[in-house]
Amino acid sequence: PRRISPAILFPFLLVSIVAGGLVLLTFGIVGMGALTKIVGVENKFTLNHIVDWRSNMALMNSLRVSLLAGVFGAIIGVLSAYVIVRGNLRGKTLLEIIAIAGFTLPGTVFGIGYIFAFNRPPLLLTGTMMILVINCAFRFLAVGMEAGINKLHQLSIEVEEASRNLGASTATTFRRVVLPIIFPAFMYGFMYVFMTTMVSLSAVIFLVSPGQELASVFIFQWANYGYIGLACATTYKLIAIVGSSLAVIQALSRWTGLSPTVRGGA
Repeated sequence: PRRISPAILFPFLLVSIVAGGLVLLTFGIVGMGALTKIVGVENKFTLNHIVDWRSNMALMNSLRVSLLAGVFGAIIGVLSAYVIVRGNLRGKTLLEIIAIAGFTLPGTVFGIGYIFAFNRPPLLLTGTMMILVINCAFRFLAVGMEAGINKLHQLSIEVEEASRNLGASTATTFRRVVLPIIFPAFMYGFMYVFMTTMVSLSAVIFLVSPGQELASVFIFQWANYGYIGLACATTYKLIAIVGSSLAVIQALSRWTGLSPTVRGGA
């Protein structure tokens, strides 16, 4: 590998060390809050915040919404990529711009917009878990879509045409030829939507309803109430769920031979 000049290496290394140290410091402070009775006031070790059951329902709601949003967002993203790259429809560029718009709009605008859009029949979804799933799936749709577009550009159209010339239907060609190529894009889209939905706050805080509270909203609310220990403990539970879920997903994808790292990243 090419040797990097110390005049360039050390400044970047220093910035990286400082940034990494600040991240570790943040995690350390949150961990101290989770294991302390009242951090900064009564610094006694306790596990009461960890075993507190009040956050369990919010964590389970976040897990369900994130899994559904991840699957839904990844499927729509990959199908949109196929339409944009292989389809002959007019307005493909507009479709891509609309999908990317989820990144350009603030979460508050996205959340309030969904309240107005789905507040009346026949699209009455406010107060349901489905509005959370749809909101998160479409807000982060662009990742899976752009990954799918990138993978499809690596697949020559002649390969699909050869499959059809040999008698395969469009559905068979998509399943046997296209899908194995774009599956890594599906996985990346799923994992990104899953992770961001688990920790999303700015949009979903306007859409949650009683009994369907998400962990991120739970943490925000209880921290505002002054229950810092419970909020910190829930934060670490959320981190543990995200980490373990991604580990299981990676293990399953490797076991089935469909891991993004096996077939190449998008």
